[in-house]
Order: sequence, then C-alpha cells, then structure tokens
Amino acid sequence: KIFWCYPNFVACSRGVPNAGRMTYGFGFWRSGFTCLIPWHYQAPVGNPYNDLDAHYGDWCCAYPRQPGPISTQRWEAMREGIDDYRYIYTLERLIAEAKGPEAVRGEAAAWLADLKSSLKPQQKYEQDGPWDGATYEKHRRRIADYITKLQPDR
Repeated sequence: KIFWCYPNFVACSRGVPNAGRMTYGFGFWRSGFTCLIPWHYQAPVGNPYNDLDAHYGDWCCAYPRQPGPISTQRWEAMREGIDDYRYIYTLERLIAEAKGPEAVRGEAAAWLADLKSSLKPQQKYEQDGPWDGATYEKHRRRIADYITKLQPDR
C-alpha cells in the first residue's frame, strides 16, 4: 500500500494550497496507504527565481539558497498535512493502547470513525477536496483535545 504521487496537481499547483495539506494529512489517513512519497522536492530549469527563463516553468516546493531553503505555500501546506497526520496517529495509538479513560477513548474513536467516513478519497484534492483553513484547525484542535484528555499526566 505505497502511494507515489506526482505533486504538480496534488500539492496545490492551481492555487489550492490546501490540496497539499489534504493529500499529506487527512486524505492520506483516509486513503489507507502506509507510505506517501512525492515525486520530487525541487526541479528548477535555469534560474529557479525566474520562471520565464526556460521552455517550462520551475517546480520548487522550496527554493534553494544558503544557509537554508526558502519555503513556499505549497511546502508549508504539505508540512501542515504531515502534522495533521501526526496528531491523528497519536490519537489512534492512545486509543489502541487503551490509554486514558474508557469513555473518552470511546468518544474519540467514534468521532474519528465518523470523520474518516465523511472524507471522500480522491486522486487529486483540487476543487472539492480541501477544506478551508478553519476546518483543518477545528479538526486538529479536537484531536489535540482528545489527546490531552487521554494523557492527563503529561
């Protein structure tokens, strides 16, 4: 169940940064795949800071520079998606390991199941897939709240 993706469309090519967030986070969780590998990170043609200096435009999730890369909306959306998945994974582990109060585990498990079933798996989350930023944050906050309730000693 490994998923190789071609991120030109998946990771917000058409002005939809949240497509990358959905693909690498909630959408990946819903897919059932165990690994997600993007096609590449940077593919500039000529000068990466001049999109008009070659036949094709540049593709950069982050732009090269020293001492470190310059981030983009595309890259940050993908990173947010990965963080969303980490929250989900943490909550699922706590539920599976029977951590915290049983009632909270049951409520969290039911909520996660409802959320997962509400997501429609897609090859490309472009037009009708990604949520707005507030919806992502609402779901992440709820997951974090469940995690906190299941780890009262931390």
